[in-house]
Amino acid sequence: MVDSLTVEFDGLVDIQAGGLEVWRRARGTTPAQQVEVEISTQESNGGTLAILTFRGSLTTTPSIPGSSLLDGNYELRINGELITNRFGTRLDADKDGQAGGSSVFGDAEVDVFYRYFGDSNGDRVVGIAEFGQFRATFGKLEDDDAFNELFDYEENGAVGISDFGQFRARFGKRLHFE
Repeated sequence: MVDSLTVEFDGLVDIQAGGLEVWRRARGTTPAQQVEVEISTQESNGGTLAILTFRGSLTTTPSIPGSSLLDGNYELRINGELITNRFGTRLDADKDGQAGGSSVFGDAEVDVFYRYFGDSNGDRVVGIAEFGQFRATFGKLEDDDAFNELFDYEENGAVGISDFGQFRARFGKRLHFE
């Protein structure tokens, strides 16, 4: 599950709207789709932490902020024109030595920025290892030590029959990078 993303800056920065965006990558005939994000910031060790949480139609529970992204491959787009340090200097996002520019995290498979419900070990496959884990948490509630939130698709604190349906639909399948 991907219910938040943290971006760490080594200095204090201000992030304007559009400075950090998350996009679900295009797949087949479906164009790329922008994820609705809420960004909160906090100071940490002389730098800024930007915490992105998700909401809207590309999440498992669209009406609840902080829900997990739906299955798919994602990109974090960084626009250096819209991120400045305390002196007003723009971020060199593309690392070309000039202020501004942009960069993308998630445009290569090695970036591993995706969500695939049921894939607990990060290999893009829902297989027999996950089946054993799912079986161990099936019927459990969040206050039970055997509860595994990775298999709570609806994020309602219980792993039940609807979660099983979501798991079964992915069992034996791979999420391909597009």
